[in-house]
Amino acid sequence: MGEKIILNKRVAVALEKALSNHLNNKEKVLKTHADILINKNGKWIGGNFQYLNELTLEQMAIALYAGYEVEETPEER
Repeated sequence: MGEKIILNKRVAVALEKALSNHLNNKEKVLKTHADILINKNGKWIGGNFQYLNELTLEQMAIALYAGYEVEETPEER
């Protein structure tokens, strides 16, 4: 599998919530993200989901299938 991607904490939390809402079905989350990106006015909305708008389709696929690490904040370093 490829290299993991680094996500900030907000995006990581939003991704975990999206996975939870989709019963941990990675394919459904990726399809939803693709559908949103195809629709020029589409965006993740509600809760923390808006942070997922920061991800490209490639970044979302990497996060879902290769995994991700959460970037440390300056306070955590």
